[in-house]
Amino acid sequence: MCAITTEEGDSEQPQREARWSASRYWFKRSRERRDQRFSLMERLETDMHEACLKIDKQVRVLTVHGSGDKVVPAADAEEFAKIIPNHKLEIVKKADHGYTKHQSLLVSTVMEFIK
Repeated sequence: MCAITTEEGDSEQPQREARWSASRYWFKRSRERRDQRFSLMERLETDMHEACLKIDKQVRVLTVHGSGDKVVPAADAEEFAKIIPNHKLEIVKKADHGYTKHQSLLVSTVMEFIK
């Protein structure tokens, strides 16, 4: 890497490195967002009822859903529970979409299911 020195003798290298690092960060984030948009479009085009009916009856399915989820309503999870044959539904009271205050309960529920 080369450093450019100004007349006063300070090096511009740290600034260049910071700009380069910021560019890489924003490029990566924009690519992630693009991928998320494609994933969302795929999801919106998927008939979830039909997809659930294709799940083999011998496959155990666990859905853990928060009652405080503002992104995906708990009613959606309840509908899946009606359609999927070998399904266990756990509703975590007051948990939001990211289980912000309920992560340990989420982990223990999943661990108990996979034992």
